[in-house]
Amino acid sequence: MKPRVYYYRMRQPLAHFCELQEKSLPKLDVLEQIARRQGLPFYPDQFPAARDCRCSMEDGMVFAIAEYLALPAKTLVEITDLPPAKQSKKGLDDLFLRGVEWLASQFHQSVEVPAAAWTTSRRKITEAVKSLHKSVGMHAKNEGTVDPITPDEEAADQVLHTTRQVVIEKILAWKQFNESTTLLAHDTNKTRVGMSTILPLTESAYEKVRTGQVRNWDLTEADLDLMSTHLLIFALGEWSDRLESVTKKAATRAVFRCTVAQFGRLVPTGAERSCRCLAMATHHHARAQLLANRFRPCGTVMPGTHIPVYELNLSELPWVNFPALIRQSRIANGGASVRGSVRGEVS
Repeated sequence: MKPRVYYYRMRQPLAHFCELQEKSLPKLDVLEQIARRQGLPFYPDQFPAARDCRCSMEDGMVFAIAEYLALPAKTLVEITDLPPAKQSKKGLDDLFLRGVEWLASQFHQSVEVPAAAWTTSRRKITEAVKSLHKSVGMHAKNEGTVDPITPDEEAADQVLHTTRQVVIEKILAWKQFNESTTLLAHDTNKTRVGMSTILPLTESAYEKVRTGQVRNWDLTEADLDLMSTHLLIFALGEWSDRLESVTKKAATRAVFRCTVAQFGRLVPTGAERSCRCLAMATHHHARAQLLANRFRPCGTVMPGTHIPVYELNLSELPWVNFPALIRQSRIANGGASVRGSVRGEVS
């Protein structure tokens, strides 16, 4: 059953509330800064909906306006089922923005990942990390958080407050401990198009990450279990900035297939719905993707950065497709006990 999604409509024009609070109309860049600080996606084309009350808005616009006016959001808006009037082509092309329930319901292909996904090749994993690292830098420059003339790799380093080489070495070390932590996604032409790194954490390590006490790349083998119901999505994505629309959608499906396979290997059998999962939003678009997939902000940031922490609790969700897909993938890919409980040899 498709989950119900709610939107918001202003009870009165924005100018009315500004007059009550003796404030001028807010500028878009001010509202965007507030929304980003709150860890919410912000769509400038929804600002007219705040001015004239005729169209709907999403969380970012509503809660940014509420903070700007120092008023509770519920006094400003009413709930509506009507979606915003516009949706960018980029949003339509990004299958991750449609949510995991939709992805799972549309996943009629085989859930078996190709053998190449499980590679332990240091060279191939390093190349994949470099590609995803560049993608983070591209997003940061496109969103104006980093000077646009900055090289992609340096832009990513600035956002993450670490170096690409540190990230590479950590991913290789985790892969050495458990080969299911990193999978490389390939399209039907056997071209590498993305990757997924998911860590099965101990409960204590999970709480430290969730509460903003430890940086992701400071986690060691001692913080990992072979299998766990406490996961951290460290890196996940396709090379979105360098793919055409059709190719990007195929790449997203390939990455999603890898992610499902990892859940099948890293989560104990029967514990799918009790799983909790953390992720970081390194840029604005990543925040939109996490919120679309029902992650919620923890109200913390990774130490030494401005990167907000998000959490997904599977037990609170109404959908059944994803847990069922995990079980199907576990069968197709050999079961949780095959690769999920052995050490890989990174070569």
